Amino acid sequence: MIYRVERGHGPGPDQEAFVTIGDLLRNTIAPPKAAAALYRAAALIPGVTLVPDARDAIGRPGVAVARIGPGIDGGIREELIFSRTTLQLIGERTVIARTGTTTSATAIITRAVVDHRGQIP
Repeated sequence: MIYRVERGHGPGPDQEAFVTIGDLLRNTIAPPKAAAALYRAAALIPGVTLVPDARDAIGRPGVAVARIGPGIDGGIREELIFSRTTLQLIGERTVIARTGTTTSATAIITRAVVDHRGQIP
């Protein structure tokens, strides 16, 4: 379905599918079964690899799916890092593929639904 909806967007269908899955997980609080299904779908995209010992920006261990997208020096590897137990997205990392240098990393500490904009959970 993601390939069909995103046809013609981005640098290519596989890269766009990977980016779309990341966007869906990052920008929503997905129910656990939906998040796990998106994780499994990302792993099926051609060119996606498993990073079994990934760590988020604060050092929490997880498992990541990664894909090398277009960029200078052999491309940029984008990693979506998931909790091994819940399969919820816990962070992301961007790495220069050729050198292994991390250029950015995030950690999702907490997520919640609130009643009003600006309200702190």
